[in-house]
Amino acid sequence: MIMAETSKGGAYKYSDCLIIERPEDKSAEYGGPFPDYARNADRKRAVQIMCKGKWRRVRWGEINADYPGEVILKNTQAHNFSARCPKCGYIAKDPYNWY
Repeated sequence: MIMAETSKGGAYKYSDCLIIERPEDKSAEYGGPFPDYARNADRKRAVQIMCKGKWRRVRWGEINADYPGEVILKNTQAHNFSARCPKCGYIAKDPYNWY
């Protein structure tokens, strides 16, 4: 049951219909602080990648789709997803060890 405001204002009643089709899943969203270079990253698309560009280390990147989950990333083929390093612009296309 869902609680919704009636048209009379102020009073609430329960309804069987949902306001939205499906609640947004935020379980895979990273909730901690980002380093300065990634502070503008979309939390739904944040992923840690091995930057093979200028930095040659693990960096926060932004994937080209909402984070699908670690299991899907482990089982996907190369080039299904790509992620960009916000510090140097390197684009990773192999989701190996992304988390």
